[in-house]
Amino acid sequence: MRSVQLGFMAIGGLLLALGCGGPAAPTIPPLHPVQGVVTLDGKPLAEATVTFNPVKSTKGQGGYGSTNEKGEFEIKYTGNDAPGCPEGDYKVTFQKLVMRDGTPLTDKSLPGASAEAKNLVPPKYSKFDDLINVVAIGSGGKTDLKFELKGK
Repeated sequence: MRSVQLGFMAIGGLLLALGCGGPAAPTIPPLHPVQGVVTLDGKPLAEATVTFNPVKSTKGQGGYGSTNEKGEFEIKYTGNDAPGCPEGDYKVTFQKLVMRDGTPLTDKSLPGASAEAKNLVPPKYSKFDDLINVVAIGSGGKTDLKFELKGK
């Protein structure tokens, strides 16, 4: 009987040593702070989405943020919502969606409304293939970015 108990203890110890947590979490690259301001025709672009899309050999998933009433934003890593972006090169897109009548798009109006929404930001700033804003994020990050978008 004692040998059976020892056998079960050995099996239990082996299972503990091997772990039973499933696949390992993906490795997140080091993140660097990214902050800035967005204006459209010289005025702060409030309630807009700013997305950093990795290009070239940049590792990671990029990042996103939202502008406040002053047009200020802080980028969060897409992989885990932590502040910052991995080092690398990014094309930056901007979107400010409103309903066709100009009213703000809210969480309540979002289901089914995205087809009815329009982007107030010109396509050259929101279509990936046409993008003119490319940013390099170095090991120290970028906290003084200024995007001065033009409506026409």
